[in-house]
Amino acid sequence: MSSKELVQSSFNEKTDRRNRILIVEHRIPKIKENFDHVFSFFPNNADSFPSDYLDLAQYQEIYYRVYEAFLEQIENNAFREFFSYRGVDLLWCFKKKLFNYANDFAIRYAVLSKIAEKYGPADFCIEDSEVNVPTRLIYENSSLKSVTRMIDIQSSQTNRYRTGNGMSWSRGLGFWPSRIGPKTQGSLEYLLFSDFSKVRRVSEKLNWRNVAFYTDVKAPRLFLQSRLKGFGFYQYNYQHSADHKYKALASEFIERLKTQNPFTNSGFDGFDAGKLLGLGLESLFRPMLPKLLYDIDALFRLFNGQKAIRSILLDEDVAPTKNAACQIARLCGVRSFVECHGALGEKSGFAPVTADIIFVWGTAQKVKLAAWGVPEEKIIVSGCTRYTAYLHMNKREIRERVVRDMKLDCRNKLAVIAFPPIKYSRLRFFEQKWKEFFYEVLQVVSSIPDVQFLIKIKRKSDCEVRNYSEKWISDHQLEKRLIIVEDYDPLLLAKAADFLIVYGSTLAVEGFAMGTPVIWLHDEWSPLLVEYRKYQVLHYAEDKRSLANWIKRLCEDVETLAIGDREGAYRDCLNRGQQAAPEDVIAFHLKQSHL
Repeated sequence: MSSKELVQSSFNEKTDRRNRILIVEHRIPKIKENFDHVFSFFPNNADSFPSDYLDLAQYQEIYYRVYEAFLEQIENNAFREFFSYRGVDLLWCFKKKLFNYANDFAIRYAVLSKIAEKYGPADFCIEDSEVNVPTRLIYENSSLKSVTRMIDIQSSQTNRYRTGNGMSWSRGLGFWPSRIGPKTQGSLEYLLFSDFSKVRRVSEKLNWRNVAFYTDVKAPRLFLQSRLKGFGFYQYNYQHSADHKYKALASEFIERLKTQNPFTNSGFDGFDAGKLLGLGLESLFRPMLPKLLYDIDALFRLFNGQKAIRSILLDEDVAPTKNAACQIARLCGVRSFVECHGALGEKSGFAPVTADIIFVWGTAQKVKLAAWGVPEEKIIVSGCTRYTAYLHMNKREIRERVVRDMKLDCRNKLAVIAFPPIKYSRLRFFEQKWKEFFYEVLQVVSSIPDVQFLIKIKRKSDCEVRNYSEKWISDHQLEKRLIIVEDYDPLLLAKAADFLIVYGSTLAVEGFAMGTPVIWLHDEWSPLLVEYRKYQVLHYAEDKRSLANWIKRLCEDVETLAIGDREGAYRDCLNRGQQAAPEDVIAFHLKQSHL
């Protein structure tokens, strides 16, 4: 303990003074004064953040402990029959979102406990606004009350951070009908509930005329593709005209929660998890359940009207409506399949698998899923259909195309920077770390001449990375060397680039698949690509010095590409070299008969 801390401790003991700690739950342009300490769950100008109290290993220990406790409650819940609609388990539909609540509460409790331990006795000060409900709930339903107390302070009108422009894509489609169900040109045998770009090659193998796409959102572009290709198109978009019926049904389920809370404290320590999860379920049911009930009725209408459907292919089974689609398919005797289109990140995003079969890229992903408890007979190694068309493209021609589109200098090296979205509209506990890592990259690349860096972001993600980038580029006059790229095909960027700089993004896998060198940042803070570690095919950079060193080597020596066991990684992680193409493997299994 420093001399300053000793003096402060002595002063506290003599005066019984309590530390005033501001707990910030959202973005604040200006932190208020007169606090001994400011802690923020989001990137702000605060004294500390979640990563100052928990490292990734501690976070994962809590994550997996909560996951097992939560899954035990979901799978063996005595009240599941009370939360079922037409045979569809609603708790199971919301399992990923409910787990997020459970994990969120557990992490918050762990962090707040460490703050109380470090600074107690203390007053936790929060703004009296609905944004701060999670911290207040944790405090009121935990043992924190024995070591600290909570004080509401006056809310500032300027503290709220609004994202987006208030106009969604669907709102801009008021002219487009909510329900479309044209007849297919042939016999509908295969239903696809996925992005068109992800399953296009599979659809070709199945014969377009036997395929229909299903969507629960307005999709005029997909409709136009259906006219061009001749496949079926079914759109059932939740309508305001159905509000009364489905809101009334949802209210009945919400009322049941008041007397039949399906959750207990089993497996959780320190806070009332049963009560908090019940409140979490209610907060999900109110805005989301009416639409889900409508979607369930729409899917039953489709399956009951198309008896020839053999199978349904989805890109995931975690979102409530897609999870319900898998359950309904089983009730109707139809096989359901999921094709993975990204790296297997967190366990809760993939396991347990609701679909009958899940297709993965390689044996490494199969091993990973099996370790997460997915039965091996449900996992089929198919390879990745997403990369097939790009692998045979000419790299030089693609590079010339990207350079032309971006108005770049063809004589200079080209690199792509990719980070996960940083959004203030949702909570990720380590976003402050991401922000620090991103600024490390900006500092390094700004000092490197003769290289053009494309900063890849998604417009729809409302990403703070854009704000950081624009300010940095303007302040340092780097408009010609740092270019923000929105919604450009990531595989074309990966193919065109001389190298990639990536943190926590699947662009690293796409770069590896395209044969482009990848600098992978701060591996200890991102478990996304653990299956690649043993092959040593990525260039690992843990600080600014190692990042600068790799950039220099990649600019000077293309032979640095040939590192590690690339053939082994291609074989085990992407199933490269198999005799059958991924789309052939998937199409073969989709053609199997009914359950």
